[in-house]
Amino acid sequence: MKDRGEEPEWPPISAPYLTEWWQHIGLTNASSMGESALPAGQVKADLLAIGIEPLPWEVLTIHRMSEAFVIECSKAEKPDCRAPYPEPDAPIETRRASIARRVEAVFRALAAQQAADAKPTP
Repeated sequence: MKDRGEEPEWPPISAPYLTEWWQHIGLTNASSMGESALPAGQVKADLLAIGIEPLPWEVLTIHRMSEAFVIECSKAEKPDCRAPYPEPDAPIETRRASIARRVEAVFRALAAQQAADAKPTP
């Protein structure tokens, strides 16, 4: 986008420290197939290495942001790609519904992770 002289639209951020941590440790991993998301274990290890003791939900959130970033970067290659968040001028009902779907997805992922963590290891 920037090479075409365009500026990306950015969503509002409610926990700016998480994006600061994320940018500090790197947004993605470089792999032979291109960019890949940061694994949760690497997020935790990288944060611990710089003296930050993250809570599990913070690690999961940064991991999920990295996954979403990789996916959106791939989608953004198309010139007609829309922003991955509700338009600021959209009706309030549309914005609320979009946000509700995303919050539900985060809680489903968190519940799935907690269930996986609770399974006994052989």
